[in-house]
Amino acid sequence: MARSAPRPGRRFLVAGIGALTLAGLALRLIGIDQSLFGDEIFTYAIVKPGFGHVFSGIHAYERNPPLFFFLAAAAAKLGDPTVWTRMPSLLLGTATIPLTYLIGVRTVGRGAAFLGAALLAASPFAIFYSTEARAYASLTFFVLLSLLALLRALESDGVRWWVLFWAASTAAVYTHYTAVLPLGAEAAWALYAYPARRRRLLIAGVAVALAYVPWLPSLAAQNHPLIGTPLSAESFLGALVRTLAGHPLSFPPERAFYGTPALILLGVSGAAIVGGVLVAAFKSGVRGVRIAPAQLPLVAIALVVPLALLAYSLHGTNLVSPRNLSSALPAACLLLAAVLLSMNRPLAWVAIVTLFVALGIGTAKILGPDWRRPDFKDAAHWVDREARPGDPVVEVPSYLAFGVTFFLSGFAIQHSTPLADDIALNYRRPHERFAIVRFGPAQSSRCRLLRPGSAAPSAGGYS
Repeated sequence: MARSAPRPGRRFLVAGIGALTLAGLALRLIGIDQSLFGDEIFTYAIVKPGFGHVFSGIHAYERNPPLFFFLAAAAAKLGDPTVWTRMPSLLLGTATIPLTYLIGVRTVGRGAAFLGAALLAASPFAIFYSTEARAYASLTFFVLLSLLALLRALESDGVRWWVLFWAASTAAVYTHYTAVLPLGAEAAWALYAYPARRRRLLIAGVAVALAYVPWLPSLAAQNHPLIGTPLSAESFLGALVRTLAGHPLSFPPERAFYGTPALILLGVSGAAIVGGVLVAAFKSGVRGVRIAPAQLPLVAIALVVPLALLAYSLHGTNLVSPRNLSSALPAACLLLAAVLLSMNRPLAWVAIVTLFVALGIGTAKILGPDWRRPDFKDAAHWVDREARPGDPVVEVPSYLAFGVTFFLSGFAIQHSTPLADDIALNYRRPHERFAIVRFGPAQSSRCRLLRPGSAAPSAGGYS
């Protein structure tokens, strides 16, 4: 039987999601050439020497699986490794926009699916990690692909969707260890909701586990200490807010990042959402406010990821950070979209408009000069311009809050990173003077040359 032509409304949505994906790609491309920052330096050190160095580099620097690093190493062969190592994140992070829509069509309906994809496309958090040479955007993509394949597999009798579910799930756990949380959540939901499919689901799960066996010796050898900030109610709630609408990194205060007008807009949007939910509950009664069965896998992922991280953090290192919550963001966006479209229309419009304006302000800020990544490239150019050949380089990175107070004659405190080492290769003469690079609240580089014995200011940071 010939497939019927798509309805005009459906064609409009398909065209809209295509335009939304292109807009999301354009926003992400703006930050693709920013300087490497933070943990991206470890990615650079692992992938720059080539494929043969990936495993040894992971064992030296990382507590993560290898898939993203192989993707980044392949991309780095195409051009400047400080840019091309971000290409897997850019492509897969952008691809999460239409994937979110496709999952939304099967869980919350087409309208909410489009709105949820739009929230993800405009999210400062998602934009930042789509230009980050780390595994988080790839993790989110593979988790979403796994969920989409599972939803299709549960509805069909064929095996191709089960094969895709296995492949995407395997890719996810080879990308980041936290993948087990959303994958476990969706599998638990499927076992409960589709008893007739339990055998196939268990076979697929065993196949994923068997595919992971070759990595287990490397997993056991990764004994670098975990790094986390102190856990508190404030830090937990702050991580949730940052993942949904805040600055992607954990240290800038939201008031300093967003500013009062945007925070007011977020407050108005939140109040409108709460008001809309209360109005709906009042009209239909508390028992009338129910979660649709199709939305349960989204609810499972959105709840299990933060709560499982919280449970672990109560007895170990605090892992409740925005980036570890990234795999739950698309599910949260779709659920929020479903709530917005179920509300009283005037309240819904107030919430949607104020939310998107606030997200737009946040996106403009992370792409602007004040809140983008520190400009290490500009600092390196300054060193080339101002320092003499043979001068040593001392790097004081603000994200470590690392301070240098004095240089004694013939002695320097030097914090070494792979990128700084590459720069310092050109400066091998005895210590005649020192190039000091600082990054202040505006993220602009402030550089000074200091001779031995001179006082140096402490490293700056966000404020």
